[in-house]
Amino acid sequence: MKTKFVITKYNDILLCAVYEDDKLMEFIFPETDSVPVGSIYIGHIKDIAKNINAAFVDIGGGTIGYLPLDKSHDYHVEQDIMVQVAKEAVKTKDMVLTTDISLAGKYLALSADRPGIGISKKITSDETRDRLKNLIIETIESESEYTDFLKNIGVIVRTNAAEAPEDELKHELMELAATFVDIKTKAPMRKCYSRLYAPVSEYLARIRDSRGTVEKIVTDIPEIYEECKQYFEGSSDILDVISLYDDEVLPLIKLYSIETDIKVAHNRTVWLKSGGYLVIEHTEALTVIDVNTGKNIKGKNKEKVFLETNLEAIAESARQMRLRNISGIIIIDLINLHYQSDNKKMISALKDELKKDRVHVKFIDITPLGLAEITREKIHRSINEILRTYKKD
Repeated sequence: MKTKFVITKYNDILLCAVYEDDKLMEFIFPETDSVPVGSIYIGHIKDIAKNINAAFVDIGGGTIGYLPLDKSHDYHVEQDIMVQVAKEAVKTKDMVLTTDISLAGKYLALSADRPGIGISKKITSDETRDRLKNLIIETIESESEYTDFLKNIGVIVRTNAAEAPEDELKHELMELAATFVDIKTKAPMRKCYSRLYAPVSEYLARIRDSRGTVEKIVTDIPEIYEECKQYFEGSSDILDVISLYDDEVLPLIKLYSIETDIKVAHNRTVWLKSGGYLVIEHTEALTVIDVNTGKNIKGKNKEKVFLETNLEAIAESARQMRLRNISGIIIIDLINLHYQSDNKKMISALKDELKKDRVHVKFIDITPLGLAEITREKIHRSINEILRTYKKD
Protein backbone atom coordinates (compact mmCIF):
# COMPACT_ATOMS: atom_id res chain seq x y z
CA MET A 1 0.00 0.00 0.00
CA LYS A 2 1.18 3.50 -0.89
CA THR A 3 0.07 6.47 1.19
CA LYS A 4 -0.17 10.09 0.06
CA PHE A 5 -0.82 13.19 2.20
CA VAL A 6 -2.20 16.45 0.80
CA ILE A 7 -2.13 19.31 3.34
CA THR A 8 -3.96 22.50 2.42
CA LYS A 9 -6.74 24.80 3.63
CA TYR A 10 -10.46 24.46 3.09
CA ASN A 11 -12.39 27.66 3.88
CA ASP A 12 -9.44 28.74 6.07
CA ILE A 13 -9.48 25.40 7.98
CA LEU A 14 -6.24 23.40 7.91
CA LEU A 15 -6.97 20.04 6.34
CA CYS A 16 -4.97 16.92 5.57
CA ALA A 17 -6.40 14.48 3.02
CA VAL A 18 -5.03 10.93 3.27
CA TYR A 19 -4.95 8.72 0.17
CA GLU A 20 -4.20 5.00 0.16
CA ASP A 21 -3.27 3.61 -3.25
CA ASP A 22 -4.61 6.87 -4.76
CA LYS A 23 -8.00 6.47 -3.08
CA LEU A 24 -9.16 9.12 -0.61
CA MET A 25 -9.63 7.44 2.78
CA GLU A 26 -9.51 10.08 5.52
CA PHE A 27 -9.81 13.77 6.28
CA ILE A 28 -7.80 15.14 9.20
CA PHE A 29 -8.68 18.56 10.63
CA PRO A 30 -5.80 19.14 13.06
CA GLU A 31 -6.60 22.67 14.22
CA THR A 32 -10.36 22.60 14.74
CA ASP A 33 -10.00 21.82 18.43
CA SER A 34 -7.99 24.07 20.76
CA VAL A 35 -7.17 21.17 23.07
CA PRO A 36 -5.74 18.29 21.02
CA VAL A 37 -6.27 14.71 22.12
CA GLY A 38 -3.18 13.55 24.04
CA SER A 39 -2.50 16.92 25.72
CA ILE A 40 -1.56 16.71 29.42
CA TYR A 41 -2.59 19.38 31.96
CA ILE A 42 -2.65 20.18 35.65
CA GLY A 43 -6.42 20.37 36.07
CA HIS A 44 -8.63 21.57 38.91
CA ILE A 45 -11.58 19.47 40.11
CA LYS A 46 -14.69 21.66 40.09
CA ASP A 47 -17.24 19.03 41.02
CA ILE A 48 -17.65 15.29 41.67
CA ALA A 49 -20.89 13.59 40.63
CA LYS A 50 -21.13 10.52 42.84
CA ASN A 51 -24.19 9.17 41.04
CA ILE A 52 -22.24 8.71 37.79
CA ASN A 53 -18.77 8.21 39.35
CA ALA A 54 -17.26 11.15 37.51
CA ALA A 55 -15.43 14.38 38.19
CA PHE A 56 -15.63 17.59 36.19
CA VAL A 57 -12.19 19.08 35.79
CA ASP A 58 -11.24 22.57 34.62
CA ILE A 59 -8.03 22.50 32.58
CA GLY A 60 -7.90 26.27 32.11
CA GLY A 61 -9.96 29.11 30.74
CA GLY A 62 -13.18 27.46 31.89
CA THR A 63 -12.61 24.44 29.62
CA ILE A 64 -14.24 21.56 31.46
CA GLY A 65 -13.49 17.88 30.96
CA TYR A 66 -15.35 14.78 32.11
CA LEU A 67 -13.19 12.39 34.16
CA PRO A 68 -14.63 8.89 34.82
CA LEU A 69 -13.75 7.61 38.30
CA ASP A 70 -13.67 4.20 39.88
CA LYS A 71 -15.46 3.67 43.18
CA SER A 72 -12.24 3.53 45.18
CA HIS A 73 -11.00 6.97 44.10
CA ASP A 74 -9.80 9.44 46.74
CA TYR A 75 -10.17 12.67 44.75
CA HIS A 76 -11.99 15.67 46.19
CA VAL A 77 -13.40 18.99 44.97
CA GLU A 78 -10.82 21.81 44.62
CA GLN A 79 -7.99 19.29 44.18
CA ASP A 80 -5.38 19.78 41.44
CA ILE A 81 -4.57 16.64 39.44
CA MET A 82 -2.67 15.69 36.31
CA VAL A 83 -5.01 14.66 33.48
CA GLN A 84 -4.75 13.82 29.80
CA VAL A 85 -7.30 14.55 27.06
CA ALA A 86 -8.64 11.20 25.84
CA LYS A 87 -11.47 12.34 23.55
CA GLU A 88 -12.62 15.62 21.99
CA ALA A 89 -15.70 17.48 23.18
CA VAL A 90 -18.63 16.38 21.02
CA LYS A 91 -21.91 18.27 20.61
CA THR A 92 -23.18 18.89 24.16
CA LYS A 93 -20.72 16.47 25.79
CA ASP A 94 -17.54 17.65 27.52
CA MET A 95 -14.16 16.34 26.45
CA VAL A 96 -13.20 13.08 28.14
CA LEU A 97 -10.15 13.11 30.43
CA THR A 98 -8.11 10.34 31.99
CA THR A 99 -5.53 10.03 34.76
CA ASP A 100 -4.02 7.02 32.96
CA ILE A 101 -1.27 9.08 31.35
CA SER A 102 0.22 7.60 28.19
CA LEU A 103 2.63 8.60 25.44
CA ALA A 104 2.64 7.09 21.97
CA GLY A 105 5.40 6.84 19.41
CA LYS A 106 5.53 5.18 16.02
CA TYR A 107 6.38 1.74 17.38
CA LEU A 108 5.68 1.87 21.11
CA ALA A 109 3.42 3.45 23.71
CA LEU A 110 3.96 3.93 27.45
CA SER A 111 1.09 3.82 29.95
CA ALA A 112 1.46 4.92 33.58
CA ASP A 113 -1.21 2.73 35.14
CA ARG A 114 -0.70 -0.55 33.29
CA PRO A 115 2.65 -2.12 34.24
CA GLY A 116 3.98 -4.89 32.03
CA ILE A 117 4.65 -5.46 28.36
CA GLY A 118 1.77 -5.77 25.91
CA ILE A 119 1.98 -6.72 22.25
CA SER A 120 -0.52 -5.57 19.62
CA LYS A 121 -3.09 -8.26 18.83
CA LYS A 122 -2.55 -7.52 15.15
CA ILE A 123 0.92 -9.07 15.45
CA THR A 124 -0.14 -12.70 15.19
CA SER A 125 3.20 -14.49 14.78
CA ASP A 126 4.25 -16.09 18.09
CA GLU A 127 7.88 -15.87 17.00
CA THR A 128 7.62 -12.13 16.31
CA ARG A 129 5.74 -11.50 19.56
CA ASP A 130 8.38 -13.34 21.59
CA ARG A 131 11.22 -11.55 19.79
CA LEU A 132 9.73 -8.12 20.44
CA LYS A 133 8.94 -8.87 24.08
CA ASN A 134 12.46 -10.14 24.73
CA LEU A 135 13.95 -7.10 22.99
CA ILE A 136 11.97 -4.73 25.24
CA ILE A 137 12.94 -6.68 28.38
CA GLU A 138 16.63 -6.67 27.42
CA THR A 139 16.54 -2.94 26.60
CA ILE A 140 14.88 -2.07 29.91
CA GLU A 141 17.34 -4.12 31.94
CA SER A 142 20.39 -2.72 30.14
CA GLU A 143 19.37 0.94 30.36
CA SER A 144 20.39 1.92 33.87
CA GLU A 145 19.04 5.49 33.71
CA TYR A 146 15.43 4.45 33.12
CA THR A 147 15.37 0.80 34.23
CA ASP A 148 13.48 1.38 37.49
CA PHE A 149 10.98 3.68 35.81
CA LEU A 150 10.28 1.34 32.90
CA LYS A 151 9.86 -1.68 35.17
CA ASN A 152 6.94 0.07 36.85
CA ILE A 153 5.18 1.29 33.74
CA GLY A 154 3.34 -0.30 30.84
CA VAL A 155 5.10 -0.71 27.50
CA ILE A 156 2.79 -1.44 24.58
CA VAL A 157 4.35 -2.68 21.35
CA ARG A 158 2.37 -1.30 18.40
CA THR A 159 1.68 -3.09 15.11
CA ASN A 160 4.32 -1.06 13.22
CA ALA A 161 7.03 -2.57 15.44
CA ALA A 162 6.81 -5.97 13.73
CA GLU A 163 9.02 -4.87 10.83
CA ALA A 164 10.98 -2.14 12.63
CA PRO A 165 14.79 -2.15 12.98
CA GLU A 166 15.73 -3.09 16.54
CA ASP A 167 17.92 -0.03 17.05
CA GLU A 168 14.94 2.24 16.20
CA LEU A 169 12.77 0.43 18.74
CA LYS A 170 15.40 0.84 21.44
CA HIS A 171 15.91 4.51 20.60
CA GLU A 172 12.18 5.27 20.68
CA LEU A 173 11.74 3.49 24.00
CA MET A 174 14.41 5.69 25.57
CA GLU A 175 12.98 8.86 24.02
CA LEU A 176 9.49 8.11 25.34
CA ALA A 177 10.89 7.22 28.78
CA ALA A 178 12.85 10.48 28.92
CA THR A 179 9.77 12.52 27.99
CA PHE A 180 7.59 10.66 30.51
CA VAL A 181 10.08 11.13 33.34
CA ASP A 182 10.39 14.82 32.50
CA ILE A 183 6.59 15.24 32.69
CA LYS A 184 6.34 13.44 36.03
CA THR A 185 9.29 15.39 37.45
CA LYS A 186 8.03 18.86 36.56
CA ALA A 187 4.31 18.23 37.29
CA PRO A 188 4.51 18.87 41.10
CA MET A 189 6.26 22.20 40.46
CA ARG A 190 3.82 23.55 37.87
CA LYS A 191 0.84 25.77 38.56
CA CYS A 192 -2.76 24.73 38.07
CA TYR A 193 -3.91 24.85 34.41
CA SER A 194 -0.35 24.42 33.14
CA ARG A 195 0.01 22.34 30.02
CA LEU A 196 2.71 19.76 30.62
CA TYR A 197 2.69 18.11 27.23
CA ALA A 198 1.34 18.83 23.76
CA PRO A 199 1.33 16.05 21.16
CA VAL A 200 2.66 16.69 17.66
CA SER A 201 0.12 17.79 15.06
CA GLU A 202 -2.11 14.93 14.07
CA TYR A 203 -0.99 14.97 10.44
CA LEU A 204 2.67 14.68 11.53
CA ALA A 205 1.80 11.71 13.77
CA ARG A 206 -0.14 10.13 10.91
CA ILE A 207 2.80 10.55 8.53
CA ARG A 208 5.20 9.25 11.19
CA ASP A 209 3.08 6.15 11.74
CA SER A 210 2.87 5.52 7.99
CA ARG A 211 6.62 5.46 7.36
CA GLY A 212 7.52 2.78 4.88
CA THR A 213 4.34 3.36 2.87
CA VAL A 214 4.56 7.14 2.31
CA GLU A 215 4.73 7.91 -1.40
CA LYS A 216 4.12 11.66 -1.35
CA ILE A 217 3.56 14.60 1.01
CA VAL A 218 2.49 17.82 -0.68
CA THR A 219 1.34 21.15 0.76
CA ASP A 220 0.78 24.66 -0.52
CA ILE A 221 1.43 26.21 2.90
CA PRO A 222 5.10 27.23 3.34
CA GLU A 223 4.93 27.02 7.17
CA ILE A 224 3.63 23.44 6.99
CA TYR A 225 6.32 22.55 4.47
CA GLU A 226 9.03 23.84 6.81
CA GLU A 227 7.42 22.13 9.81
CA CYS A 228 7.41 18.77 8.02
CA LYS A 229 11.03 19.16 6.95
CA GLN A 230 12.09 20.07 10.48
CA TYR A 231 10.11 17.28 12.18
CA PHE A 232 11.42 14.59 9.83
CA GLU A 233 14.99 15.88 9.75
CA GLY A 234 17.26 12.87 9.50
CA SER A 235 14.55 10.68 7.94
CA SER A 236 15.60 10.72 4.30
CA ASP A 237 12.75 8.43 3.25
CA ILE A 238 10.27 11.12 4.33
CA LEU A 239 12.27 14.21 3.35
CA ASP A 240 12.64 12.91 -0.21
CA VAL A 241 8.87 12.89 -0.77
CA ILE A 242 7.95 16.27 0.79
CA SER A 243 7.16 19.02 -1.72
CA LEU A 244 5.81 22.59 -1.71
CA TYR A 245 3.13 23.25 -4.32
CA ASP A 246 3.05 26.82 -5.66
CA ASP A 247 0.98 26.83 -8.85
CA GLU A 248 -1.32 29.86 -8.57
CA VAL A 249 -3.25 28.96 -11.71
CA LEU A 250 -4.48 25.62 -10.36
CA PRO A 251 -4.66 25.63 -6.52
CA LEU A 252 -3.81 22.40 -4.71
CA ILE A 253 -7.35 22.02 -3.39
CA LYS A 254 -8.64 22.15 -6.98
CA LEU A 255 -5.95 19.84 -8.33
CA TYR A 256 -7.11 17.07 -5.98
CA SER A 257 -10.84 18.00 -6.17
CA ILE A 258 -10.94 18.18 -2.37
CA GLU A 259 -13.89 20.59 -2.26
CA THR A 260 -15.94 18.15 -4.33
CA ASP A 261 -14.86 15.21 -2.14
CA ILE A 262 -15.98 17.05 1.00
CA LYS A 263 -19.39 17.74 -0.53
CA VAL A 264 -19.72 14.07 -1.52
CA ALA A 265 -18.79 13.07 2.04
CA HIS A 266 -21.95 14.88 3.19
CA ASN A 267 -24.23 13.10 0.72
CA ARG A 268 -26.84 10.70 2.01
CA THR A 269 -26.41 8.44 -1.05
CA VAL A 270 -23.09 6.87 -2.09
CA TRP A 271 -22.98 5.15 -5.48
CA LEU A 272 -21.06 1.93 -6.07
CA LYS A 273 -19.23 1.14 -9.31
CA SER A 274 -21.49 -1.85 -9.93
CA GLY A 275 -24.59 0.35 -10.08
CA GLY A 276 -25.66 -0.39 -6.52
CA TYR A 277 -25.64 2.26 -3.82
CA LEU A 278 -25.51 2.97 -0.10
CA VAL A 279 -27.88 5.15 1.88
CA ILE A 280 -26.30 6.54 5.06
CA GLU A 281 -28.69 7.65 7.79
CA HIS A 282 -27.53 9.22 11.08
CA THR A 283 -29.70 9.09 14.19
CA GLU A 284 -29.02 10.11 17.77
CA ALA A 285 -28.42 6.49 18.79
CA LEU A 286 -26.69 4.94 15.76
CA THR A 287 -25.80 5.14 12.08
CA VAL A 288 -27.48 2.89 9.52
CA ILE A 289 -25.90 2.10 6.15
CA ASP A 290 -28.47 0.56 3.82
CA VAL A 291 -27.18 -1.50 0.88
CA ASN A 292 -29.16 -1.51 -2.38
CA THR A 293 -28.53 -3.29 -5.70
CA GLY A 294 -29.97 -0.41 -7.73
CA LYS A 295 -30.01 -1.36 -11.42
CA ASN A 296 -27.32 -4.00 -10.98
CA ILE A 297 -29.60 -7.05 -11.21
CA LYS A 298 -31.65 -7.19 -14.37
CA GLY A 299 -31.03 -10.42 -16.29
CA LYS A 300 -28.32 -11.65 -13.92
CA ASN A 301 -27.82 -14.44 -11.38
CA LYS A 302 -29.40 -12.80 -8.34
CA GLU A 303 -27.40 -14.62 -5.67
CA LYS A 304 -24.14 -13.80 -7.41
CA VAL A 305 -25.14 -10.15 -7.82
CA PHE A 306 -26.22 -9.94 -4.17
CA LEU A 307 -22.88 -11.30 -2.96
CA GLU A 308 -20.86 -9.03 -5.28
CA THR A 309 -22.89 -5.99 -4.23
CA ASN A 310 -22.49 -6.83 -0.55
CA LEU A 311 -18.73 -7.26 -0.88
CA GLU A 312 -18.40 -3.94 -2.73
CA ALA A 313 -20.68 -2.29 -0.17
CA ILE A 314 -18.61 -3.64 2.73
CA ALA A 315 -15.41 -2.09 1.35
CA GLU A 316 -17.14 1.24 0.66
CA SER A 317 -18.90 1.27 4.06
CA ALA A 318 -15.56 0.80 5.84
CA ARG A 319 -14.14 3.65 3.74
CA GLN A 320 -17.08 5.92 4.53
CA MET A 321 -16.69 5.24 8.26
CA ARG A 322 -13.12 6.51 8.06
CA LEU A 323 -13.78 9.33 5.60
CA ARG A 324 -16.73 10.78 7.55
CA ASN A 325 -15.36 9.62 10.92
CA ILE A 326 -18.60 7.83 11.79
CA SER A 327 -18.51 6.39 15.30
CA GLY A 328 -20.66 4.70 17.93
CA ILE A 329 -23.06 1.94 16.89
CA ILE A 330 -23.11 1.29 13.13
CA ILE A 331 -25.53 -1.06 11.39
CA ILE A 332 -24.89 -2.14 7.78
CA ASP A 333 -28.13 -3.45 6.31
CA LEU A 334 -26.74 -5.95 3.82
CA ILE A 335 -28.74 -7.82 1.19
CA ASN A 336 -29.88 -11.18 2.55
CA LEU A 337 -27.96 -14.14 1.12
CA HIS A 338 -29.21 -17.70 0.81
CA TYR A 339 -25.95 -19.63 1.14
CA GLN A 340 -24.04 -19.88 4.42
CA SER A 341 -20.74 -20.01 2.50
CA ASP A 342 -21.52 -16.56 1.05
CA ASN A 343 -22.22 -15.18 4.53
CA LYS A 344 -18.82 -16.46 5.67
CA LYS A 345 -17.18 -14.65 2.74
CA MET A 346 -18.92 -11.43 3.79
CA ILE A 347 -17.86 -11.74 7.42
CA SER A 348 -14.25 -12.41 6.40
CA ALA A 349 -14.25 -9.44 4.01
CA LEU A 350 -15.74 -7.14 6.64
CA LYS A 351 -13.17 -8.13 9.26
CA ASP A 352 -10.34 -7.57 6.76
CA GLU A 353 -11.62 -4.07 5.90
CA LEU A 354 -12.07 -3.08 9.55
CA LYS A 355 -8.47 -4.08 10.32
CA LYS A 356 -7.30 -1.19 8.12
CA ASP A 357 -8.93 1.36 10.42
CA ARG A 358 -6.63 3.24 12.81
CA VAL A 359 -9.54 3.86 15.18
CA HIS A 360 -10.61 0.96 17.41
CA VAL A 361 -13.50 -0.74 15.63
CA LYS A 362 -15.22 -3.99 16.56
CA PHE A 363 -17.34 -6.33 14.46
CA ILE A 364 -20.11 -7.82 16.60
CA ASP A 365 -22.09 -10.13 14.32
CA ILE A 366 -24.31 -10.43 11.26
CA THR A 367 -27.88 -11.17 12.27
CA PRO A 368 -30.16 -13.63 10.41
CA LEU A 369 -31.73 -10.58 8.74
CA GLY A 370 -28.38 -9.53 7.26
CA LEU A 371 -27.65 -6.68 9.66
CA ALA A 372 -23.92 -6.28 10.32
CA GLU A 373 -23.39 -4.82 13.79
CA ILE A 374 -20.25 -2.72 14.37
CA THR A 375 -19.00 -0.35 17.05
CA ARG A 376 -16.38 2.33 16.31
CA GLU A 377 -14.66 4.37 19.00
CA LYS A 378 -15.38 8.08 19.16
CA ILE A 379 -12.15 10.06 19.57
CA HIS A 380 -12.61 12.96 17.16
CA ARG A 381 -15.69 14.69 15.82
CA SER A 382 -17.24 13.67 12.51
CA ILE A 383 -16.64 15.77 9.42
CA ASN A 384 -20.25 17.01 9.67
CA GLU A 385 -19.78 18.17 13.26
CA ILE A 386 -16.45 19.87 12.52
CA LEU A 387 -17.68 21.87 9.55
CA ARG A 388 -21.02 22.70 11.21
CA THR A 389 -19.19 24.05 14.28
CA TYR A 390 -16.81 26.06 12.10
CA LYS A 391 -19.68 27.69 10.20
CA LYS A 392 -21.30 28.72 13.50
CA ASP A 393 -18.05 30.28 14.70
